[in-house]
Amino acid sequence: MKNLVIVMAGDRSLHLSYASNREYELWTIYYGDDPEVFKNYQQSSDRAWRSKGLKIELVRKILLHQLFFNEGFNFQQYDFIFLPDDDIKFPNNEKDIDDLFKICRQLEADVFQPALLNGERTPPWKSTKLVPDAFCHRTNIVEVMMHGFSGKAFADAFLPAIHAMQFMRSGWGIEPIWMKIGEVRFCRSLRTFVIDAIPAIHTKPLGSGSPEIHEIGMLEARYVPQIQMNRMKTIAVYKDISQVTWP
Repeated sequence: MKNLVIVMAGDRSLHLSYASNREYELWTIYYGDDPEVFKNYQQSSDRAWRSKGLKIELVRKILLHQLFFNEGFNFQQYDFIFLPDDDIKFPNNEKDIDDLFKICRQLEADVFQPALLNGERTPPWKSTKLVPDAFCHRTNIVEVMMHGFSGKAFADAFLPAIHAMQFMRSGWGIEPIWMKIGEVRFCRSLRTFVIDAIPAIHTKPLGSGSPEIHEIGMLEARYVPQIQMNRMKTIAVYKDISQVTWP
């Protein structure tokens, strides 16, 4: 397996907690201003960049335009690509992420995220929460906070969505766009899971981001009417992997 984790990291990013003893590649895009912090991130990452912007803005700038368009980089060489926010904590650090990729391979997942272990999430994201005693649960979409893709879904669905929704900086509301593009590219519904066996912790309280970023996100979401028709929902809950079937 060849997997990739990409983190848009600030000065207090938690990704260093899962940067060592790992089986996956780790890329870091640093949006802060401290050269020493960036140097530390470079030393712990397979690739690192410095650039200003919000999460989807940085994905568009570095991953889409610089790597995909300008360099012809092949993201489909990876089995899975995972993009957690920099305030996400994994209880077992890099082991959790390695195990997450192994589970996604077993599930033949196209889109995935770890279950949210802590805190209350307001609708439409309540289906991201951990389902006790479940192995995983199937949903129609996952949240941009810690979304992951197969290499093919990343290249064929996520990057086209980023390109099409070029006004987006934070990515609020982009989730149904990549799902709809993916359905056309795959000629079927995407296999989408929240992985309860590997829960993660959102360390910042809900709504604790800057008012400016919140306003940007709200404005972006208003331009995406699809989010009103594609609310996140739980489709099925599985106690173990043997229960998971596809048409």
